[in-house]
Amino acid sequence: MEYTLKLANASGHVKDITLAELAFSSAELKSLPADTYTAEVWMTHGDKQRIYPSNGKAYLQIVSNVTSLVGDIVPPMTVDEISQKLDDIAKKGVTSTPGKSAYQTWLDLGHTGTEQDFLNSLKAGADKRPATSVRVDLSDTKNIIGRFDNGCWVELGTAAKWVPLYATGAAGYGSVTLQSFVHDQCWCNVQSFINGFLTLDAIKKATPDKFEYWKTCVVHDPYADVKQYDWSACRITSTGSDLGEVDFAKMMFAVGLFSEQTILALGAVKKS
Repeated sequence: MEYTLKLANASGHVKDITLAELAFSSAELKSLPADTYTAEVWMTHGDKQRIYPSNGKAYLQIVSNVTSLVGDIVPPMTVDEISQKLDDIAKKGVTSTPGKSAYQTWLDLGHTGTEQDFLNSLKAGADKRPATSVRVDLSDTKNIIGRFDNGCWVELGTAAKWVPLYATGAAGYGSVTLQSFVHDQCWCNVQSFINGFLTLDAIKKATPDKFEYWKTCVVHDPYADVKQYDWSACRITSTGSDLGEVDFAKMMFAVGLFSEQTILALGAVKKS
């Protein structure tokens, strides 16, 4: 019997791992970055092949990069420590080839603000990165909770009780390859956007009522601070409504899926 562990993330197929037996350890995973992966085991015997699980996929989450198990571990540094290191280098007279500053690179990525705004953004998201996948936590029967792989999690408290299953794409419902914004497939819409199938232009074509389940959603442990912006004029659809579409835009920005450039184009205004 031959065993192959196949792993994929939100971007697609990542790696095949040949196993001597139906077991594996961190040694086989040491080249993989921290992420949430879908996993399948392909079992081959002669000309016969079986794939497990037979319905859906299993999930493997690497919370801490396993490459740190071998070699030296790079210690974390605060913004103040980085500034001190740069000052020490300057005092020693070490020179280097000039290039773009980190602040300029931040501006080139579509952000706006002063150097202090840039430093504040580093402090606010020092241990976070933009989300690259989301999964639905069905353990809460009162809310639909979406957990992102960067630590953000979101509650949808206004949706009907039957929506959690339908919104996940589970049991044959929904799809993570949606190309239009679907009313009650809440998290499928988000994952499809992450996967690149659902574009912002397609989302803009939805009618305002399609966003009703996002109204009053709550973002916990956000990646970006929505309080720095005035959202009163922000709209996604052409007809414009605050029936959830503003909440959806704020949520997508808070978890790192909409950039500052995107929300400013939608009508959000940065506070002075």
